[in-house]
Amino acid sequence: MSDLFQPVRDFEEKIANYTGFLYGVAVESCSAALFLSCLYKNIQGAEVNVPSKTYPSAVFCINHAGGVPVFDEKMNNWQEVGYYELGDTGIIDSAKYIKRGMRDCFHSYNLVCLSFHAKKNIPIGRGGMILSDDIDAVEWLRMARHDGRHDKTPLKEDNITVMGWNFLMTPEQASRGLSIMDNIRDGGKITTEDYPDVSRYKIWNG
Repeated sequence: MSDLFQPVRDFEEKIANYTGFLYGVAVESCSAALFLSCLYKNIQGAEVNVPSKTYPSAVFCINHAGGVPVFDEKMNNWQEVGYYELGDTGIIDSAKYIKRGMRDCFHSYNLVCLSFHAKKNIPIGRGGMILSDDIDAVEWLRMARHDGRHDKTPLKEDNITVMGWNFLMTPEQASRGLSIMDNIRDGGKITTEDYPDVSRYKIWNG
């Protein structure tokens, strides 16, 4: 990335420090964060338990990554804590929850996906992030979100080894996030929503 994307790197560092994780990988949305995490965890062909009441794209990401969502109504109380794990993948959908020091709630192998949608606790309008302590995961995710490119390497000089996606967070979004973080308190408020029952959609009928 060029210096144009310095606000994105600064926002990643700010969120990682706030939550207690070693690294953050900023992307265009929480859906992109979940999708890339599913690809990294290689869920191809695996059954992945999810709540039947959640945001649709959180489930669609499993399909797009080659997994098979299995709806579990017993997981529908996830909004009481604000997050849930996709099956036993180590991928955490934490779109509704962010708190100072929240790293203590998770394992070292987790990939924790955040949302910065206008309805969320850090409302920059649109955007997401993957929090992790795993440098190998972070290096792959950073390339995957940026067309397979290496961070700070000019395109003409790069030797791309990952077939990536254009899922970058914009510097404008990151700058708004930095401004919000300058005034944020400890957080911890869970933003709740009356989600539909995704399992009833016609798309599952073949």
